[in-house]
Amino acid sequence: MRDLNLKLVITLVVAVLMIGGYVADAPLQAFELPSSGKVVKVVDGDTIELENHVVVRYLGIDAPEIAHDNTPADCFGDEAKARNAALVLGKKVKLQYEDAGEKFDHYGRVLAYVFLEDGTLVNELLIREGYAFLLQDSKGFSRDSHFLKAQWDAIKNKRGMWGACKYNREEYYIGNQRSFVFHRPGCPFGKQISPSNQVRFETREDAFMEGFHPCRRCKP
Repeated sequence: MRDLNLKLVITLVVAVLMIGGYVADAPLQAFELPSSGKVVKVVDGDTIELENHVVVRYLGIDAPEIAHDNTPADCFGDEAKARNAALVLGKKVKLQYEDAGEKFDHYGRVLAYVFLEDGTLVNELLIREGYAFLLQDSKGFSRDSHFLKAQWDAIKNKRGMWGACKYNREEYYIGNQRSFVFHRPGCPFGKQISPSNQVRFETREDAFMEGFHPCRRCKP
């Protein structure tokens, strides 16, 4: 009887583990990407949640961080979230995906272009108004050049964060041509960049104008 009970416990544990593995893998293997949905929550300046509980991360952009995990908000983080909410909260949006690109980020969030019903591309608008910046890597994406032009326009006209935020300036900055991340010269991550991938920028604006985005650790 004791052996029978032990076998039963083992069987139940194995079953739970198998089910857990299936559930964990299901979003990537069997999840049907939504084409539209109503926005019920704005997480921050570049992330929303739809009424079907799907969390969408705006593809190709990054907004300043809001306060989280005892970390204070970045400059313009709260403003970016508020602007995002004004654009999409409570509204139906359409989603579009890269044909050959990743459909999920490493947090399991859907990566998409988000359109208002009038055709406005929210990702690009947030960049153009200075509430977000271009986020790309060496693979690029289909709209990266359009987003970069919108960023040039925002920087030149000092819209949003480009006119409001002040930073401790460095003599120069180091960029990684593979990741499109730029760093302060003393950043340990910047020091790990191989010489063949290094690019130097005299100002942080120069880095942004070339489509690079800031390191999350040294916050240049």
